[in-house]
Amino acid sequence: MAFLVDGDSAGEKKADELRTRGRVEPERIVSWPANMAIEDVLSPRYLFEVMQEMRPPGTPFPPADELPGEGTVMARLATWAKAQEPRVLLIGKTALAYRVVEDLAERGSSNSQEILKTDARDVLIRLYEKIERGLESPAGGGAD
Repeated sequence: MAFLVDGDSAGEKKADELRTRGRVEPERIVSWPANMAIEDVLSPRYLFEVMQEMRPPGTPFPPADELPGEGTVMARLATWAKAQEPRVLLIGKTALAYRVVEDLAERGSSNSQEILKTDARDVLIRLYEKIERGLESPAGGGAD
């Protein structure tokens, strides 16, 4: 088994908890690249399109290319939402993930160029290789 954590401070905290409380070997903990999470391999335009479909009509929402700050797209969106008056509530990550999966199933694989960021393929390949190494290590259990 391997554990995948976000590449932000919350992911670092989760990795520390897994190592200390869960006694998970470091080889089994894989992190997204710095300031990345799973939603960051999706095109911001696509991600925001899905989020807009889930929001009540008339709810304010920033253009995908105007998010403030650094970090994961969801962290930057949270920063934007907190600055709004009245405060804007965001779609939960779990609900968003389910909707993305549903949308991808409806679309099929033909539109992947519009859905993934340009560099997503390379990021996903490197992440897969890290996970594979973690699973093959003696600590990761490997395949029998």
